[in-house]
Amino acid sequence: MTLQDERIQFFLRHRDDIRAWAAIEPEVEAAVRDLLAGAQPAIEERLLALDSTVITARRNGGGWERIMSRRPSWPDWRGVTLEWGERAVDPFGSAPPKLGFFWTGSVDGDPAKALFVERCQALGLETLGYRVPAGDAWPVLRRPEPSKDWWHDPEAWIQAIVGKLAELWVRVTPAADEAFSTTTDAPMKSQASRG
Repeated sequence: MTLQDERIQFFLRHRDDIRAWAAIEPEVEAAVRDLLAGAQPAIEERLLALDSTVITARRNGGGWERIMSRRPSWPDWRGVTLEWGERAVDPFGSAPPKLGFFWTGSVDGDPAKALFVERCQALGLETLGYRVPAGDAWPVLRRPEPSKDWWHDPEAWIQAIVGKLAELWVRVTPAADEAFSTTTDAPMKSQASRG
């Protein structure tokens, strides 16, 4: 690589502008966080139309922000969830939002979680882009798929996420009801320690 390389020349010619534009990134991330947080009423409305018992609430902990929907009979901190980072969120970068079923507080060998994962694996969620299981706190997980120019119509992107959450609710609620009604819930760890 030499100083004559066109990319290096471009940077040298425009470095002040490049640095000024790069400094806007935290503002962009804040705007995306606000957009995701603003999805709560739409999520709640859509899920209430499917299930009049649903409780939707904003949850924060462990560096993550979440909108979680659950039935009153389910243990706290377990439900269909949209999650994003408190400090970084980028739909195309290394910190995209997540959606799936968030499950915190179980210990290794939790029979309720094992049953839930088994039932979800039988649902074929992988064909819809989910990983089952996807980690300790995520028995079901996927990343929303924005178009490359999603910011031109952010409301359409949010509505697509709301639609995915509604579809997931319909599919996994029977599995969650079965898991929570037929097994003894294990003691919970701190929810703030999970991401």
